[in-house]
Amino acid sequence: MFRAVGLAAKERGLFPEQADDIASLCREISLELVPSEEGVKVFLNGREVTSLLRTPEMDRWSSAVALIPGVRACLLELQRTYGAEGGMVAEGRDMGSVVFPEADLKFFLTASAEVRARRRYEELLKKGLNLPYEEVLAQLLERDRRDQERETAPLVVPEGALVIDTSDLSLEEVLERMHSEVKRVLKSLAK
Repeated sequence: MFRAVGLAAKERGLFPEQADDIASLCREISLELVPSEEGVKVFLNGREVTSLLRTPEMDRWSSAVALIPGVRACLLELQRTYGAEGGMVAEGRDMGSVVFPEADLKFFLTASAEVRARRRYEELLKKGLNLPYEEVLAQLLERDRRDQERETAPLVVPEGALVIDTSDLSLEEVLERMHSEVKRVLKSLAK
């Protein structure tokens, strides 16, 4: 959602420093998340923009607009609307701490900065974007710093979250740990 707001701001010709204008824009746009076989598709004002959101430029925009309290407030309302019926899986840096603090199950996935940068670097290569690994790492570290230091909804480990360090785990191992925890929680909720 933050990436979509960043894209809307960029397309409107705004700059990250124009916080009030971007917060107003956030209240004007239409955002829709639609589950699909490939994951969630993001629609901005009725136009599917999913493939435009996972670029280094949108990484920077996402982090910049996430610092704007008016954008966070605007999206918080929308996020909670999506989650009101329950039974959903939400992903984001403040999902378990701010958006859904009462969630029955929270995971905090982490990995060393070097591993996360390598994974992102490989993801970008697959998309035909050849940024130097060092630049990807620097951008990741800067985003982490901004997200941890922001005044509104800083990046923290949510209370009650299961922390999984994925640095040395395969995707299958991570999914197995998560699946085991989901089964445990569902069993306890059924009692």
